[in-house]
Amino acid sequence: MDSRCDQAGLRTDVVEPDLVAEAEHELIALVLARALLSALEHRGEPSRELQTSVPQKDLTKEELKILFENLGPYSNILNASGAKLLIYLYSCFQKFKWLQETIKTISSAIRFLNIIRYFYKNLVQAKHGRVLSGELHIVLVGEGSFNNQVCPAELLIPGDSITDTILYSPWNCSIDANVAYGIATGDLQLQHRHFWNNQAMEQQQPQVPDHWNSIRAQHQEFVPEIILGPITANADLITALADWINLYNRNRIIIPYAAGGNLAHWLPSVPLYQIIGAIAVLLKIIPPHKATIHLAADLEYGEAAQPNVERLNAQYVYTPAGTVMTTQNMQFTEFPRLYDVFRTIFNPAPPQ
Repeated sequence: MDSRCDQAGLRTDVVEPDLVAEAEHELIALVLARALLSALEHRGEPSRELQTSVPQKDLTKEELKILFENLGPYSNILNASGAKLLIYLYSCFQKFKWLQETIKTISSAIRFLNIIRYFYKNLVQAKHGRVLSGELHIVLVGEGSFNNQVCPAELLIPGDSITDTILYSPWNCSIDANVAYGIATGDLQLQHRHFWNNQAMEQQQPQVPDHWNSIRAQHQEFVPEIILGPITANADLITALADWINLYNRNRIIIPYAAGGNLAHWLPSVPLYQIIGAIAVLLKIIPPHKATIHLAADLEYGEAAQPNVERLNAQYVYTPAGTVMTTQNMQFTEFPRLYDVFRTIFNPAPPQ
């Protein structure tokens, strides 16, 4: 049989007819993953690593860590280790909606494995040499937006490992460097927030809730679908700064999403719940096994059609186009270089 590849880079000559029929009822990525494992095993490649049994829920943390480490570099190919990890994830997390939404095709499965690779590296590197007490606080920095789709709120707080996901900006509001810095360092408080509008002649403060947008605490069953995209400006520098700052802040980890031009090829814009799902998986082997996610990103509306303002106000609050969240009376002296880099990524501070 000729060896061929589909568009995602998976060899299609390993798929048996009965598995193709089975794909109508299962996630196609998992069907082909099983086929790949079976074919490689049958051909004796690499026999020591591949076993006939599908990974079960009783994998030890060390065994699961080996699966992560054996994924190899970023790729558009589903290799044997990636296939085994997908099957394990499905056996453990199939009841979670985020996994069902994330792994629907071979391409989406491979993209998710690249997200796993990225956050495994960043979480392990940030944790190295640190003694952690209490839960982690993970700050995701990226290019944010939302669309007119809705998704179950539970996608942003999957399982027991994600304590909460905190959104700081109102819907349809961008943030400036002041806010991004405050979220990253943990210095931002409610009394610091202030708003201005770059499209309005007269400046008025919007009516906003007296709390941050906690997904765990909110009572809406659905939330808008948030998209997180890669940072493009000064990506490598912010990564280096985050690595340095993470050495000083024991329980708060700053992770820029897809920092660096080459990584943007492997890690495109994706729904935020896919990234949080990847982190939830990794927390199974990374102490203290619980984390709160903090989003340092704009939440501007990204579609031409009119948003459902009533629904957005019910979930938290919607602000008019051009609204920017900034700060008043907050200091930026602890990590001034980080603040300078954020000024090249996010909206500038309002005119005085």
